[in-house]
Amino acid sequence: MEELCHSFLAGELSTITRYYDRLIQWVPREDDQGGLLAAMEAPSKETIARGEAFPDLTAESEKRTAILVNGTFNHEFDIQGCCRS
Repeated sequence: MEELCHSFLAGELSTITRYYDRLIQWVPREDDQGGLLAAMEAPSKETIARGEAFPDLTAESEKRTAILVNGTFNHEFDIQGCCRS
């Protein structure tokens, strides 16, 4: 069932992300095996784990980066603190 859900979501989200230059999955849940990210279309994909520095995207004027937040906020008690870190 999870694979079917990932397939459906990836198809919908890929209608946008395939036109971006890069896709970053930000702070995946501990149980996230990367299925959704793997199923999505994007020229470049990467994952940023909790505690890793988020890249500075403010200078991007020619590139486009999409951010995938897959359930991160559902498992976080301090969403504002999570975004600040």
